[in-house]
Amino acid sequence: MFAPITEFPDEQWENVIDINLKGTFLCMKHQARAMLKAGHGGAIVNVGSVNSFLGFAGGSAYATSKHGMVGLTSSVSAELAPQGIRVNIVCPGFIGRVHQQRAGRPEEIASSIVFLCSDEASYITGTTLTPDGGYTMTI
Repeated sequence: MFAPITEFPDEQWENVIDINLKGTFLCMKHQARAMLKAGHGGAIVNVGSVNSFLGFAGGSAYATSKHGMVGLTSSVSAELAPQGIRVNIVCPGFIGRVHQQRAGRPEEIASSIVFLCSDEASYITGTTLTPDGGYTMTI
């Protein structure tokens, strides 16, 4: 839901925060437990949005939840790195909609996530990757 701050229902605020931020927290919590129990490290990749950096009118709850995901990812990355668990976040731009002369494709985002989970990214943790066709650079 998008609405001006003065009109945004409290229960909708809680719903957006619960889904986007608390949901990410709970997924990481249980993923980390399983990875620590298995004892061989691993990779967690969260999915944010270009709105992890940018606010917009009517989007206070959404932007807040996405901004929070970056901080959460960074903190958990620092916590789990000594145990060999890498934690990163991918913040894609607009998909399936024309921007900067072409629309982003879902497989471009998927490739970013696969890379961060791969051995080729074994030295990358606490990073925010923004496959957005240059969108955030133009604002």
